[in-house]
Amino acid sequence: MGNIKGHISDELLAAFLDGSADLHEMEDVVQAMQYDPVLAEVMAVSAKVDDILAVSYRVDDCLP
Repeated sequence: MGNIKGHISDELLAAFLDGSADLHEMEDVVQAMQYDPVLAEVMAVSAKVDDILAVSYRVDDCLP
């Protein structure tokens, strides 16, 4: 899927965010973040959301 100076597809972004991107695709996303400040901000917000969810998650809150 490669990127051209910060341009990645929506599908690649979605795969990266849900953890299904392969190593080459992850490298493309990380490289694209260097050229695209909006993409870098999306990743920062996503990481913050993940951190908040990880802190708020408790095993006993889950239904069987």
